[in-house]
Amino acid sequence: MASLRGKHGYFESCSTYTDKENYFLVDSRYEIIRVLGKGSYGVVCSAIDTKSLSTGLEHKIAIKKVTKIFTKDILLVRAIRELKFMKFFKGHKNVRLAL
Repeated sequence: MASLRGKHGYFESCSTYTDKENYFLVDSRYEIIRVLGKGSYGVVCSAIDTKSLSTGLEHKIAIKKVTKIFTKDILLVRAIRELKFMKFFKGHKNVRLAL
């Protein structure tokens, strides 16, 4: 567990995950299980929302870490397109955007 200081003070504690090539720093409510895949500009991992465990349900989620999008114009265009899709699906029970 770690703590990060943001511009408005301290965030809640964070959880980290590291394997040979990837490093994730996420809110402590998420427990990262494993890396699912790698693409041209990011890595996707599988995680469990630990707050959902208190309700008796296990919510599995995917977390995408976006990197290297400023190295090529096409990667930036794809990332923007993906964010537009996320905005379009905003409010759907299966889609959550956390920046």
